[in-house]
Amino acid sequence: MIKRFINIFGVIFLAGIFLLADVGLTPVQAQAFSPECPSGTGPSGSNLVTNGNFAIGAGPGPGIAAAAGFTSDIPNAGDGVYPTDTYLSIQDGPISYAGGDALADGFPGDPVTGAPASSTYLYSNGNDLYRRAPFNPPAPYIFWRQTITGLTPNTDYLIYSYHNNIVRDTLDAPDDPIIEYLVDGVQSSITLSPPEDPDIWVRLDVGFRTGAAQTQIVLEIRDNQLGYNGDDLATTQISMQECLPLALNPGIRIRKSVDNNRANVGDTVTYTYVVTNTGNVRLDGITVNDDRLGPITLVATSLNVGESTTGTATYTILAGDLPLTNIASVSGNPPNGAPPVTDSDRVTVRPPGSGNNNNGGGGDDDDDNSSNNNPPPQPVVEIVDPFITKSVQPPFAVPGESVTWTITIRNPGTVTATNVTMTDNLPGEVEILEVSATSGNVSFSGQTVNFSIGSLAGGASVTITVRTRVRDGAAVPFIINNQACMSSSINAGGNCAQATLVSAGQLPATGQSPWSVWRLPVLSIMVTSTVWLWQQHLSGQ
Repeated sequence: MIKRFINIFGVIFLAGIFLLADVGLTPVQAQAFSPECPSGTGPSGSNLVTNGNFAIGAGPGPGIAAAAGFTSDIPNAGDGVYPTDTYLSIQDGPISYAGGDALADGFPGDPVTGAPASSTYLYSNGNDLYRRAPFNPPAPYIFWRQTITGLTPNTDYLIYSYHNNIVRDTLDAPDDPIIEYLVDGVQSSITLSPPEDPDIWVRLDVGFRTGAAQTQIVLEIRDNQLGYNGDDLATTQISMQECLPLALNPGIRIRKSVDNNRANVGDTVTYTYVVTNTGNVRLDGITVNDDRLGPITLVATSLNVGESTTGTATYTILAGDLPLTNIASVSGNPPNGAPPVTDSDRVTVRPPGSGNNNNGGGGDDDDDNSSNNNPPPQPVVEIVDPFITKSVQPPFAVPGESVTWTITIRNPGTVTATNVTMTDNLPGEVEILEVSATSGNVSFSGQTVNFSIGSLAGGASVTITVRTRVRDGAAVPFIINNQACMSSSINAGGNCAQATLVSAGQLPATGQSPWSVWRLPVLSIMVTSTVWLWQQHLSGQ
């Protein structure tokens, strides 16, 4: 018996050495992943995923019906059935299981991507997988798998899906799912952890580029959570769409105003120019020229969609100028060599009269029929509160990686906002490396970023950039919901904007061989087999 044990153990040991050496294994083709479609492109709207909304049920179980279009590493409990640990099921409509600890509503739809509402979704509850066999370590599990065909080589695709954390925080320390896509076994390293409360659906986006000869992929969704308490997850509206060039619809607008449209010779007036990107693509090389004052310096010469920039110029009224009409023209360059877009606006400064307005007032277009007895109507001033937006890139990061927070304050109204301030208290998991702003003053102390600007003209915006790094000692996984809050003379109460950063710990890099993923389970099996043989030897069998 001892000899047989030694011989078997030797075979196992030599096999392990061979596997550890990775002899003869060819790494899978490296994949290029990103959080979204490349700039200037967007999803086509034609979904390559079959039954992504799970309207076709998986059947009674334990197998999954072929019509459902997917496979899984965990068995099917049956449609509309509560899936216990290591099982899944397809649900239809609101659910309430386990005494109300597991709650979910149907997907309400997403107007951003055009994903329609869906009452059906996949309920996966695989947190206990691989724990039932002796000596097997915990491991992530694939809960959805589908082969996608008909792809075009060297082409970008956007993969996205919607997820809901079913287990509420009524349970003690539930383990939140950590969701990730894999393409042909290669991890995207782009993960999502839906919050426990409130009952909301969140989207996971992964951009992917096919290889030189790649026409199909095996697409998988994996839960990387290794816990055992909770981890119940709802998934629906899985979609994979080709990234196609956007139909270019560039647009630009300029609005010119003057601080005093009733002036005397010798008075100095100040013109303000507000330029806005009104199209659907970024504009670069933006220039403004005033037919009397010449080129106008702008705060920014490149604008993303919806953004605005400003410029000012002064002029002293000379004899013979009044009435003074001058025109401002703007030009901006769309991408891909498209022709420039242009716009113009004019204002008129008149001498004082029974219509005297020497103490200010906006400029007016030179198309009114004014007279001393019938002054032109003044523009109606609409006061609109300035608002703040915040984003983070990348939205996921592991300890040691850099993360950039972008905060934008916009004044969409026509009234200049003064005393504009912003405060952002960043969490201790990140270290602030550098702060900057397109205008105004910005600084940081400890974990707090402070910004101020004396005035922000109507239509203008300012962008604050905070570059950080996830601390090496940060406890992962974590979800950070971080707020930046602002106030101004127009809106003393202020408002806030939030961005979310997720960390799931260190994940394997893309482009590695499948063996690197399976090395630990194989070694575990080897150890388990050796221990079993030794126990058999000790028992005399």
